[in-house]
Amino acid sequence: MMTAAWDARASAKRLKKPRKGEAALNTAKRIAELRMLSGMSQEELAERLFVDRTLVSRWENGNRRPDARSVAAMAELFRVPADSIVSYDASLSAGMKRVLQDGDGIAPETLPAVIDSFLGTLCDRDRDVFIRRYHYLDDLSAICERYGLSYAAVSMSLFRSRKKLRSFLGKEKGR
Repeated sequence: MMTAAWDARASAKRLKKPRKGEAALNTAKRIAELRMLSGMSQEELAERLFVDRTLVSRWENGNRRPDARSVAAMAELFRVPADSIVSYDASLSAGMKRVLQDGDGIAPETLPAVIDSFLGTLCDRDRDVFIRRYHYLDDLSAICERYGLSYAAVSMSLFRSRKKLRSFLGKEKGR
């Protein structure tokens, strides 16, 4: 499960880094473009995705990013690859991008196994939070709601996990 996602992420980090806000605008334009090409209104798209119309509007204005479930549903609905709607690189936090760049000495084909090993070192809650954020690309607010945690607790858990991952990758590079 994690292997395919981390393979894509390992190659995505080599892409040109978008300017601040550029990736969100590209995603917004792409969603609006696909919706209009399909002849749907925002209301119709919202109904098909089981979300509120205002959320679709926020996606198209670049005020919010769609979660992984919504991207997958749009990809199926519009019959396009999910990464043509939102790029993986645009979904990563700056902190996670730095961590993955620290792992540059690790061969991309071994990175998924290394990250899987790392995930095994985390407690259940921290592992779940990490996977929800970086595999499923959930927003922090969605993670807070799912686990009944405060925003500060989720942020701190992710910060500490990234720090541990950076250390783990450094040790793996030395092998």
